[in-house]
Amino acid sequence: IDFVTEQSETLSRITTRRMNSNAGALDELQVGSRTLIAATEATAPAVADSITINRRSLSTVEVVLAEDLTITFLEDNIERHGVESHIAMILAKSFGTQLNDLFLNGDGTTVGFLAINEGIIFLARAEADVTDFAAGSTTTAQQTLSETLDALPNEYRSILDLAYIVPTGFAQGYADEFAARATSAGDEVFVNGFPALRYFGRQVIPDPHMSESTTGIESDDALILTPLSNLVHGMQRQFTVDVEWQPRKRVMEYTMTAKVDAQFASGLPFVLTSAIPAAQL
Repeated sequence: IDFVTEQSETLSRITTRRMNSNAGALDELQVGSRTLIAATEATAPAVADSITINRRSLSTVEVVLAEDLTITFLEDNIERHGVESHIAMILAKSFGTQLNDLFLNGDGTTVGFLAINEGIIFLARAEADVTDFAAGSTTTAQQTLSETLDALPNEYRSILDLAYIVPTGFAQGYADEFAARATSAGDEVFVNGFPALRYFGRQVIPDPHMSESTTGIESDDALILTPLSNLVHGMQRQFTVDVEWQPRKRVMEYTMTAKVDAQFASGLPFVLTSAIPAAQL
């Protein structure tokens, strides 16, 4: 699991929940504010009754990556006997990249890849607690980041692992804005690029799958602000790799499987920004 997810921009940073069965629950406990009252001696206090519990579910689906390699390729490859392990590593990286794509963009309905499961963007758009913000008339990437943070309820703005997940084009535009400043911070972004991107101390994480237009979820104008620990990638079992030689077909069959699901623990510290001006993408 670690090898597969560490190759992915988003999955490498968020919570990976290892599950023993195909169903799991994420319980959110909310406690009302200002529920303290003055104590009265020899008198029982009134119950605040301010606790609410919201439950979101994880329900894994099985995904499979199947590839065949011909005997000709295996015989003629320059790596000779080391090619099998190298191929397994490349396929594992591809598997992780596609899981990252599905985690963000799946919609559960569009025929093909996107129908496998519902992703974070689809779930967030359907969640009443998530704050929807339309960038619309913002003129710079910095302004879009600023107004997205303004849209987040005040009580969640100080969470330490709060981060932006953005399209790569947007991240490049923001990096150009930042690098143009004649400051040491601007020089750092100019030299180190994406890893140095921050806004108000919060990570700005470019993810190429936030930039892909599809026939289902159109995430090319979407931007996410939420604590990284709030995003949960459920995996029911270890990522598996099976390799089998088929002598009649004269191919080596590679079969990779996992059982996965996408969810977030709470919609309250979550902003989904849309309608980002094209000039910023």
